[in-house]
Amino acid sequence: MRKLFLTMFAAVALVGCNREYVPVSPQEQHAISFGTVDTRAGLSDLQRDGFGVWALFYNEAQPTGCWLLDNEKVYLQDGVWTYDNTQLWVSNSAFGFFACYPQDAGFAVSTSTDYPFVALKDFETPDAADQDILVATTIVSTVDEYDETVPLTFKHLFSKVNIRIKQNKGTNERDNFIIDKITLRNAMTKGTCVAFKSEDIVWEDMEATKTFVKEIPGDDIIDFSTGILLSDEGLMLLPQTIAPNKVELEISFRVGLEGETDLNNFESKTYKAYLPNTVNWEAGKSYTYTAQVSTYNPITFLSPMVESWGGSQSGGTIIIK
Repeated sequence: MRKLFLTMFAAVALVGCNREYVPVSPQEQHAISFGTVDTRAGLSDLQRDGFGVWALFYNEAQPTGCWLLDNEKVYLQDGVWTYDNTQLWVSNSAFGFFACYPQDAGFAVSTSTDYPFVALKDFETPDAADQDILVATTIVSTVDEYDETVPLTFKHLFSKVNIRIKQNKGTNERDNFIIDKITLRNAMTKGTCVAFKSEDIVWEDMEATKTFVKEIPGDDIIDFSTGILLSDEGLMLLPQTIAPNKVELEISFRVGLEGETDLNNFESKTYKAYLPNTVNWEAGKSYTYTAQVSTYNPITFLSPMVESWGGSQSGGTIIIK
């Protein structure tokens, strides 16, 4: 059974469940139920709308896997988390739980005959890059002694990415800059997200399909200290590896040298550069790049700021008993 637990997500064929042959002793017939919610801020959406849960288990009677829950809605009723298709814990088994908010995000049980998994197939980042999905996964073995409460800690499925454009303090501190357009190219924006294929959620078959453009109307001089952001809220993008010379940033701007007040004499420039490959984008983290423009090409970057995205304000822990 130890080997079965370690290989519960190996490539095996999924067949129908036959609960009649699953060995369950009377004292182990405990319902899988949803307990109290951690009351940290940010769970109001889950409390209002509920969320979807998939549950999969393996044991000697079901070596190819058995689905217990398939996007089962878990909802808050009279202060108690509940669901309609009640299932039981099974001894000497390996359980996998996957939860998603919102429930209709698009995850579905795969029809593949190779192994059982849940997939968000061919997801493509919307043009506004503003879609947010929360997910949680947990694996439990009932082979030996185990804790009957299973935490599902929700986190963001995507990475939040932003670019802050500033003028280079070292070379152009006394000059005036007007940013006209910011363009981000070649980030991966399409792929398939898979749960239950391994202990971690993975992205496969990723492609770069979208270009993100922000045009800044008018002739406002850029604020020297704050600069200007590519996105007010940040772009919610697929977690991915940032390879050298991969994700391209293009900035179109006008510059007036010190003392120049006539906009007609501002010089127009368009520079390109690649995001530094010093960090890779991980799910649930926020990345802010500061790009410095000057009268001299190329664009230079400060070290990107990497932060936990939202933390307890956006996620929370649900207990399954």
